[in-house]
Amino acid sequence: MTTPYRRTARCPNCNYDIPLEDEISQWIRNHPDLDSAKGFTWMDKDLICHRFLTTHGRDFQCMMFVEFKTRGQQLNDVQRDTMHMTNQMFRTDCTTPTKRSKDHSHETPKRIHSVKAGRRISVKAFGYHLVLFSGRTPDDSAEIWWDKTKIDRHRLIQLLRFDLNPDSLQPMDWRIHHARDQSPSLPL
Repeated sequence: MTTPYRRTARCPNCNYDIPLEDEISQWIRNHPDLDSAKGFTWMDKDLICHRFLTTHGRDFQCMMFVEFKTRGQQLNDVQRDTMHMTNQMFRTDCTTPTKRSKDHSHETPKRIHSVKAGRRISVKAFGYHLVLFSGRTPDDSAEIWWDKTKIDRHRLIQLLRFDLNPDSLQPMDWRIHHARDQSPSLPL
């Protein structure tokens, strides 16, 4: 049987928890051919953080997936595995002259076409990150964890704004570390 849906929100009027599952998620969860007992796993994405930047004379964009767990809940083994695999596929910020990637098995594009910009843009993709709250939100949580590091509310905001590097938790380094890609824009 597929795991029951657990994501809820507190109703401000009656103070009860109400499920936040949309219709397609309910349909998937209740469809017998899509049952997790048959080898399927379904995991929603809580947030995709996307920031448009112009700094140090260049334009680029930052992206990352963020999974939030409230009230001290942890990832189960299947969610952890899904997140780990997605993180490996969705990461371009791996290699610079001063930081070499351990895994060179695949090349990720440094510039991709943006429909909004109408041209190829530089993207720094920082993979998947987990945020754990002891309460429901940063405001009512005694503890907040970013991946495996305890942080405070202010630091969480800095991470979500890409003011801090989501991997090192140090101030973001926007300097140019390698030659610019002069590839022409590709139409969609």
